[in-house]
Amino acid sequence: ASSSQPFGKLSSLRSLSVSRCRTLERMPDLGPLGGFLQHLTIIECSDMAKLPSGLDQLTALQVTQVDIPMLTAAAACGFFPPVEA
Repeated sequence: ASSSQPFGKLSSLRSLSVSRCRTLERMPDLGPLGGFLQHLTIIECSDMAKLPSGLDQLTALQVTQVDIPMLTAAAACGFFPPVEA
């Protein structure tokens, strides 16, 4: 897959779980999964400082679990988590 189409043939993916990727700093734009992705889990990715872009395009999303330490700490301090541009 090219960088402009990071999900390539996975564009109709219904469930995405990313966990314990402690050195993962960023994820690709999730927008291309818009009408299909129903379940999203991002947990224990301690180096991730921003939410992936395209979250607003995930119209089929039903279940979300996001537990990212850097974002949890920012939310506790009253800061809204940044989204990738």
